Amino acid sequence: MDVDLRKVRYFVAVAEHLNFGRAAQALHIAQPVLSRQIRALEQELKVQLFERDKRATRLTPAGQALLEDGRGLLAAADAARRRIADVAAGERVFTVGFMPGLIVTPAVSEFSRRHPEVTVEVLRTDWINQTAVVHDGTVDVGYLRLPVDLRGLTTEPLLSEQRVAVVPAGHRLAGKDSVLVADLAAEHLLQDPEAVPEWRDIAVELRDGRPPGRIPFFRTVEEKLEHVAAGHGIVVLPLSTATFYTRADISHVLVGDIAPNQVCLAWDSQRRSPRIGDYVAIARTVCSAAAVPAARLLACPLTRLLAAAQVGAEEPDEVLARQGGGADAAEEEDQHPDRVEVGLDQPEHADHQPEQDDQGHRADVAAAHVPGRHFCENVAVPPRVPGV
Repeated sequence: MDVDLRKVRYFVAVAEHLNFGRAAQALHIAQPVLSRQIRALEQELKVQLFERDKRATRLTPAGQALLEDGRGLLAAADAARRRIADVAAGERVFTVGFMPGLIVTPAVSEFSRRHPEVTVEVLRTDWINQTAVVHDGTVDVGYLRLPVDLRGLTTEPLLSEQRVAVVPAGHRLAGKDSVLVADLAAEHLLQDPEAVPEWRDIAVELRDGRPPGRIPFFRTVEEKLEHVAAGHGIVVLPLSTATFYTRADISHVLVGDIAPNQVCLAWDSQRRSPRIGDYVAIARTVCSAAAVPAARLLACPLTRLLAAAQVGAEEPDEVLARQGGGADAAEEEDQHPDRVEVGLDQPEHADHQPEQDDQGHRADVAAAHVPGRHFCENVAVPPRVPGV
């Protein structure tokens, strides 16, 4: 049985408004027409989608299931229409979405080099829309910060990074090298407690089953930091995000005993695009090639880092030796911090060692992290990712 996307669009409007009159206004159609279309959809699907009485309109379990799937269907259809229109107009555009603090330039540059016929665009996303822009086709691939709902998406794990507590500049913890989550127990977290379960389990304000204090709705990191600076509470962010938004009235401190933030690349599971496969392979390879201990990264000027990226398979010591350096030169660099030329903010901690997670992925912040940013470089030609 074929599903009429127009009826699905009407259904989603009613489901989101839970009011036929307001949904009809949003759709610019008459309410009786909308009611007939919903009844026709229920007959086609042989299910009841809404329960209606004089006081309210409610979704049935079948209606809730259709709402979850219907949004994806409509997003995929809209994305397909846009891609077809672009091709018909002679445009070849590939768009990459990325979250704050992540640098995608190396992978984007290498993809552009391999596909000169394609215009590559980038779009900064946020916690609210990072998956939506993948589903609706605004971006072809997106760098996501987990956890998010990954239904309908295929993902490639890329890296993980430590998280920090962001506090006002005059806070008792400001300026410390690191803290434990227990040091944050008496603080008010300006986030969903589920985002930091280690804090949730010991938080003073949640004891005895008390609900959390007021958590404003934030769309951007900037909004969160304004509240932190004003003394309304603290937030826990990935290290690269915190350093990206460095400002004088706040400070961040490493929280040593909470889970790191995971970053993955995601794309629509229904798409079978060779270009997506190429980009995913490039992104995977450049992040893997950047898996150099953070201390070594600090010891290498930017020119040597780029050279190391270009040779790909060579070990960092081999690259340094070929350029007149090596372990001894790296040690000498450590004695002259003013010679560090990475061009980015410097980290407070450079002794993190790689670990393996349950799936065998490297949980190494330094793997793609030049202090304050995630930085992945390599130009080795990777194999195409199968099935994309």
